[in-house]
Amino acid sequence: MKVFLKTIFTSEYEVPFIAAQILELDGLLDRIVIVEPQFTHTGLERKLIGIEKLLSIIPEYSSKIDYVPLLFIPYGIRKSESDVQSHYNERVTRGGFVDHFTLSATDIVISTDSDEIFYRSSVIKSLERLSSRFFSVKAETFRLHQFMLSDTYIAPEFKFYGPSIIGAGRYKFKTNYSHWRYAGRVVEDVSGCHFSWCLPYEQMLTKVENFAHSFEYGSRKLSARELLDKSIREKTYLLREPPIKLVDEINPEKYWPNGYIKIKNMPLTNLT
Repeated sequence: MKVFLKTIFTSEYEVPFIAAQILELDGLLDRIVIVEPQFTHTGLERKLIGIEKLLSIIPEYSSKIDYVPLLFIPYGIRKSESDVQSHYNERVTRGGFVDHFTLSATDIVISTDSDEIFYRSSVIKSLERLSSRFFSVKAETFRLHQFMLSDTYIAPEFKFYGPSIIGAGRYKFKTNYSHWRYAGRVVEDVSGCHFSWCLPYEQMLTKVENFAHSFEYGSRKLSARELLDKSIREKTYLLREPPIKLVDEINPEKYWPNGYIKIKNMPLTNLT
């Protein structure tokens, strides 16, 4: 059995979150799979960034990291004209990594988006529950603390679920791409932090126009900039219904994983 951390990113500003998760899970991982799509969820082509910045932050992990660029053409990615195509693009982004690896049915994949960081203690417990000598098909999906727009703005009333830890045997014989999340048993214990939209302003503005659910939440009287400005000003995430009310947490460190605290304490020059 091998344990894989598989995550995806589309912005260099997401890289410190990935580094934080790797630091948090030090000693638990056999391989680290970093996926970067050459396309957005809405089917637009984007320039690949690469992982040089990640390697500069945590060079000691370079021998364990596999970088997987998902190129535009082989997957039949098209510009989205409906949420159906948008979600297809999203499934390729999250599941296309399987084309580049031969996973054993006993392997376990810790599957996150770049801004989702599990607590080490939660992962250890899950690995104990999911491990199998013969065929690992079990999976668990976890609830995380929800931070939005800033790593100090927490949504105390919102329950976020999504990242999963999955026995690779579960999808071993599937012919279509899976999300590698929202799978198996739901673990209600809060098991980490989701730093959603915790990006510089211009990056958030771009994301408003390109994120996977833009067809669901994109029909607004306000422009993307007006909607983002209003969200920040009112400390309310307005890009969904119902909106999510945020609180500026005075001591966010009590929620943050230790790996993220280590990243926050690094010299700024290491992260830029």
